[in-house]
Amino acid sequence: MSNPDPGPGGAALLAIGELAALAGKRPSAIRYYEQIGLLPPPARVAGQRRYHHHTVRTLAVIDTGQRAGLALDEIKLLLSASPDAVRRSTGCGTWPTAAPADHRPDRTQPARSPLARMRRTLRMPQP
Repeated sequence: MSNPDPGPGGAALLAIGELAALAGKRPSAIRYYEQIGLLPPPARVAGQRRYHHHTVRTLAVIDTGQRAGLALDEIKLLLSASPDAVRRSTGCGTWPTAAPADHRPDRTQPARSPLARMRRTLRMPQP
């Protein structure tokens, strides 16, 4: 059963077993992700870990990155990137401007894979 003490926004905090069930992960994997810094240290209530609901989304991002072939250290870097830095490096969230004809992508070629874009983003130097 969820902890009745609400977290931010009034949502009840989740026990590790509840989080594991929602995310489809084992509790030991969640503890490992904490140990290596993929997840922040959880709140403690009577010595037990309690997680905010947004941790389910973070675990989904970790799972998606792993399925895409990213190493855990690459996923950690991705999770630590600020949204503004990602927008600047990928152009996401900005209205595209017309590129000169010689710089436009060849429409006959398949779109670049999201994984390749993510890998390039992770390799970019931080401002």
